[in-house]
Amino acid sequence: MNILRKLYGDTTKNMQMKKLDQSAESVYGKGYVLFEIGRYEETLQRYDEAIDIWDKLERILLVNQRHEEAKRVHERMSEARFNKSFVLYKLSRYDDALNIIDQALESEPDRPNYLFSRGFVLLALENPDSALESFERSAAMAPKLADSWYYMGMIFYHRKQYDRALECYDKALEYADTLHFPFPRYSFLNLFPTPRIKDNNAEILYCKGNTLYEMGRYEDALEALEAAIETRAQFVEAWQSIGNTRLKLGKQTAAHSAFECVLHLDPTNVDAWRCKGDILSDEGQMEEAEDAYKRSRRDITEEKNKDDAEA
Repeated sequence: MNILRKLYGDTTKNMQMKKLDQSAESVYGKGYVLFEIGRYEETLQRYDEAIDIWDKLERILLVNQRHEEAKRVHERMSEARFNKSFVLYKLSRYDDALNIIDQALESEPDRPNYLFSRGFVLLALENPDSALESFERSAAMAPKLADSWYYMGMIFYHRKQYDRALECYDKALEYADTLHFPFPRYSFLNLFPTPRIKDNNAEILYCKGNTLYEMGRYEDALEALEAAIETRAQFVEAWQSIGNTRLKLGKQTAAHSAFECVLHLDPTNVDAWRCKGDILSDEGQMEEAEDAYKRSRRDITEEKNKDDAEA
């Protein structure tokens, strides 16, 4: 009878623990769905509920000397805690997001994705020096995380350190076809921040093209920018840069075509209308040029009125 009672008790206990784990997974899954549809406050609530359930389960497992299972639950709980930082970022609660990431790094200081996340949030907090340090550490630990190189390139670009920016963009391109860490450039809030197959390099090529443009290497810039639109045809900013680069190379007709592409995708693009007006004016098509300038001025006015109304 004692053996039967023990077996029955063990079975019941196992069922209870299994139910707790299933409950936590279910609640966490609901949080993920809520996140996907933009209900971020509710996402946080679900994540906290799941964490509480996993915490309870971990304590039960430890009491019962089931250390391997407790370790798995602890890892799942840690993942949920870390992923709250992504939700907090979406809510513009950058300091809270950074606090969670820093807590995660205290436990696991050698996780490159944690360091990458820290760098990105620090950029949102307008602290590029500390962000750069985090990206550099992340890249040192996991060189194939292309986005670490990408964001380092962005920082160097804004500092006008174009040679260093170009080096970083080339590193990003080297690894982007294999793996990349999905973050804000693509989707910051990937709830399972592990490398995945990258669909294209358009953003990196665009930034590389702009860097080469600033270095006066217009032919190379044009090659990078045109490669960007080969992978993303409706890339408005890239078409705009292509138009500007073609102008630098004296390719007026080709530049005009690029600005037409911009306006097809974004009919209110003020810069494209202005550039189109300049080209038409240079070609002596004064009436058409004036129409383009008028459209440019009209769109500026409409944008200003919209901003005033929102204010």
